[in-house]
Amino acid sequence: MNKNLTDLTLIVDKSGSMYSVKGKAEAGINGLIADQKGEDTDCTFTLVEFSDKHNTVQNAVPISRAR
Repeated sequence: MNKNLTDLTLIVDKSGSMYSVKGKAEAGINGLIADQKGEDTDCTFTLVEFSDKHNTVQNAVPISRAR
């Protein structure tokens, strides 16, 4: 086990009911990614979106490659 590894996994609701906060949610996620990129630890990033179905956008990629 790597005690210096952060596994950042986000599950994001993309349904129509979230439309009014979409911009704020995206800005928050982008800020979180930027903060993690600035940390001196290993970090993997997973992003899963869902509405009526789920979609894994990124799966355990190094935070440096997160988009």
